[in-house]
Amino acid sequence: MIDAAPAGAPGGDAPLRLLTVHAHPDDESSKGAATVARYTDEGVRAVLVCCTGGEEGDILNPAADLPGVRERLAEVRRAELERAAAIIGYHEVLWLGYRDSGYPEAPEVHDGPAEPVELPAGSFGAAPLEEATERLVAILRAERPHVVVIYPDDQQGYRHPDHLRVHEVGLAAYEAAGDPLAFPAAGAPWRPTKLYYSLWSKARMLAFHAAFGELGLQSPYEEWWFERPWQDHRITTRIEVAKWYDRRCDALLAHETQVDPDSPFWFGLPRDVAAAAYPCEDYILASADVATELPEDDLFAGLRAPGGSRAPGVEDFGSEGWLAGVRAAAEALPAVPGCGVRARLEVSGGPGGPCRLGVVVVDGRLVELSPGRLADPDCTVSCGAADAQAILSGELDPAVAYMQGRLKIDGAYERVLFGLRPLIARDAFGVFAAGVRAPTSGGGHR
Repeated sequence: MIDAAPAGAPGGDAPLRLLTVHAHPDDESSKGAATVARYTDEGVRAVLVCCTGGEEGDILNPAADLPGVRERLAEVRRAELERAAAIIGYHEVLWLGYRDSGYPEAPEVHDGPAEPVELPAGSFGAAPLEEATERLVAILRAERPHVVVIYPDDQQGYRHPDHLRVHEVGLAAYEAAGDPLAFPAAGAPWRPTKLYYSLWSKARMLAFHAAFGELGLQSPYEEWWFERPWQDHRITTRIEVAKWYDRRCDALLAHETQVDPDSPFWFGLPRDVAAAAYPCEDYILASADVATELPEDDLFAGLRAPGGSRAPGVEDFGSEGWLAGVRAAAEALPAVPGCGVRARLEVSGGPGGPCRLGVVVVDGRLVELSPGRLADPDCTVSCGAADAQAILSGELDPAVAYMQGRLKIDGAYERVLFGLRPLIARDAFGVFAAGVRAPTSGGGHR
């Protein structure tokens, strides 16, 4: 692993942050490893959550099936994961603390058990959903990722109990992390901005299968591979990772007990041929609180400011860096004689908790912007964090939000404020957009 987090996390100038959730040691290397390697090279902070120790795994590499290894498999696999994570570039590895549930034998290979089975005590699959969710919520609130990656809702092709549980717990934690009423002992609320499902695509398998044929090699992809349920039609996001394919392969090889270096499935194609045959990793965008145009080529689409850095968002409200940026932007706004307001701006439900700012605009110019409550305001403007982000990014017209009851204005100034819209509305609320508006591409995914 990289020893230290990038400087500044998690303030306004902090890097983008990515958190991935995986079931067992080696899953992080077979699913999205090249994507994480690319992003960490680009300055993104990446955290891996591994839900189990992989105790029930087989030893799939004959060369690693040595005396004593099977008896210490959890310890061995933990060390393998640490090595793989360092190769990929993860800044930190966190363990959810559950035992591997094992994979009950199924009548049809890869279909999972036909009937419910009793899972081992202490295993991830047997853990109470609320308990496991709270553990992951605590991690999300501590790490504050902008993007979270879990497994898909549809896993017909491989119904391992722990993989199914990654989706259930991951989705529940994503939804609860920003709710101040959910798991109050798990830390201050934080809502990640985007949620993705990782998956293998049929297109990838077909490309590799064709590459074997072109080289005159026996393909490891038998007919049943292509008869499995696939979800290519749901793919929203493809990340170009050809330059990071070597890191993926090296990370897989770090899992000596789980990956046979002579396996044609993993390494049957020369690395350069495999990277060229299918140079992407595939994802499904499941949720986003920012506008983004599909298809995407970046997990952080909608979160980047010009130049590729992180676009400021709700999480930055009230920070010194944010206040300075808004004040500087307001200096460039033209004066509007007669337009003014003393407003108290309150944003609730944000990932860092409620934010309160005092705003004074005189003749269309911002003369005061400070954290805390403004004395004797003309009005109080309040809304939720998601709507504030939409207004500030230009996705939501404040007048529309007001008419829908999503933006509330309390005070005698209400009639004047909206009667003189867009001038005063622009300055009383829109001045914030000048400092924090991120470029949007239209057709946003909400």
